[in-house]
Amino acid sequence: MSLAFKDKNLEREFTDTYDKDVHIPLRYGIIISILSWFSAIGLIPLIIPESNNWLPLLTFVYIGSYFGFIVFATYKASFKGYYHLLGAISNAWAGLYAIYFCHQFPNGEHLTLPVLIFIIFFGSYMVRLRWLAGCLAALTYVAGYQVYIIWFSDLTISQILLYGFVAWMTLIFAILAGRVAETNNRTSFIQRKTIKEQSDIIEREKEVLLKEVHHRVKNNLQIIISLIKLQQSKLTDVNVEREFREMKSRV
Repeated sequence: MSLAFKDKNLEREFTDTYDKDVHIPLRYGIIISILSWFSAIGLIPLIIPESNNWLPLLTFVYIGSYFGFIVFATYKASFKGYYHLLGAISNAWAGLYAIYFCHQFPNGEHLTLPVLIFIIFFGSYMVRLRWLAGCLAALTYVAGYQVYIIWFSDLTISQILLYGFVAWMTLIFAILAGRVAETNNRTSFIQRKTIKEQSDIIEREKEVLLKEVHHRVKNNLQIIISLIKLQQSKLTDVNVEREFREMKSRV
């Protein structure tokens, strides 16, 4: 089921790259989630007049404490390597709470499904390099949604079957899409790594060739100097010898 590389060093390098690339989007994604939930809290009494007074407070405490912890975790080095799990857990709980929250609305049974589908794909983005974590999150609230529509909703049997089918098909699609996305990411990682290694090899070869050229030029100049010396040793005219000495110095 896992797509991990057999080479542990390669898998560690890929994980480090993932941690570096994903913790900023994860942090911003959670912040966006917090702001979107907080912005809706003030509308709860207006949209759901018959709701309990503790629903806005519960939403505020839940979103603020849990998602706030996820944002805090992205700033701590000790959580490095666990961002995909944090994203999956936060997304799973967000989905379960969304099911409960939407149930408070009039006709909330019909509102829950599109919200669920949105959360599935938003969660897939947040944990995009770890499709198993994304699937676990999606499976959690799809199963929760299935329990909700069967036991706690007022939907008819046909609606239950239809909504349940759409939810599970969305999950299957997210699983397949997530696996393909992680496979592509791993392939792209290998390609980038190979290109970098080849570029390093080419650069080292250039340096070796340049040193060899310099060495050959130096040898050729040394041969010219030796020939001048050889010829100079046979001269008797002082003026001509001085010219040869000057020529050798220039070389």
